[in-house]
Amino acid sequence: MKKNFLTSALIILLAASSVMAKTLKVTALEDFSTDNPSTEFKIKVNDTQEFFGELLFPQDTVISGSVIEVHQPKRGKRNGFFEFQLNSYYCGGDVIDISAARIEGIVVGYKPINPKAVGFYVAKKATNFIFKGASLGIAFVEGVATAQEGTRIKSGFINMYKDSPFSYLEKGADLNVETGDILVLKIKKLH
Repeated sequence: MKKNFLTSALIILLAASSVMAKTLKVTALEDFSTDNPSTEFKIKVNDTQEFFGELLFPQDTVISGSVIEVHQPKRGKRNGFFEFQLNSYYCGGDVIDISAARIEGIVVGYKPINPKAVGFYVAKKATNFIFKGASLGIAFVEGVATAQEGTRIKSGFINMYKDSPFSYLEKGADLNVETGDILVLKIKKLH
């Protein structure tokens, strides 16, 4: 049993590391909106990153590219994003054209992870696994305790709704980027 658990954990870590190798945190150098999209977009790399063992983007590299397709937000809380083709990058005084490589990715909004909230979420879902329906009760109590939506009872019911599967009927948010916003570039194709 212990061996199976360790093997599963190792496989998950290896899979996560290969996915992380294709993800890059960037800063927007232009405004962008999924409602009124532009055809060109510029971003700045926040940390040095190497892709596929052959492409290196040092910190503060400016990447220019074309917006290929804009995806509007959809039901199921799926937020808007856009597909992006990297055309060139500026690094160390040189502009390097990479349009022939046809490197494509998607640009999504960045959401910082709160470890405390993730731990509480996991504990709530584990409790729900043992005691069916407990997570909705916990969400109600959490809403009553914080009272972020006006009265305590109203806040409890709103928090309970947000934790229920019914909340996935809602549409996601548009991607509205202002200069200086942190985004995530996920490289998906390297031809």
